[in-house]
Amino acid sequence: MPPGRRIGGKMGKETGIVSPCTGLCLIDSRRNLCTGCYRTLEEIARWSGFSDYEKREILKHLPERREAFLEGEEEAF
Repeated sequence: MPPGRRIGGKMGKETGIVSPCTGLCLIDSRRNLCTGCYRTLEEIARWSGFSDYEKREILKHLPERREAFLEGEEEAF
């Protein structure tokens, strides 16, 4: 797939890795985390500038963040 091609309405910098945004954005101000996609505000703001490697690293950690968030843990963020 060509760099920068739209997939699901989101832009990817290199190969089109889709943003994990769910469209249900609600920021938990205590944890500085979106409760829809479980990314930090910095990750959300910088997503389009990240390399595919950086995006995959973020995506890899989202399931554990979600679990920690739902269990009320704060040290995972």
